Amino acid sequence: AAARLRGPRLVRVNDRRLAAGKPAIDMGVGLHTGELVAGNIGTSDRMEYTVIGDTVNVASRLESLTKTLDRSILVSRTTANLLPETIKLEEVSTMEVKGRLEPVTIFAVAER
Repeated sequence: AAARLRGPRLVRVNDRRLAAGKPAIDMGVGLHTGELVAGNIGTSDRMEYTVIGDTVNVASRLESLTKTLDRSILVSRTTANLLPETIKLEEVSTMEVKGRLEPVTIFAVAER
């Protein structure tokens, strides 16, 4: 839901930026569902919250593909299977992901 809401809001932000002579901002979202490790890493001087694991790697690859596939929101089949039927999906590609034995099927999510 947050990924879909981001589209119209980003349009409004970009309208203001362009009116002020600033460049537009573009962003894509990649979503994958699965287990991951989340927590704080670092020292007391420099603590950072992060997430790691295969799930994060796949989501990151999907986000990177939003640029080359010219789509705002990409999801894996794993995530697509969990979405309500009211969300329109289009299968757009299958990709090999380093460290995974099987390719990942990718769907684009209609924002409206």
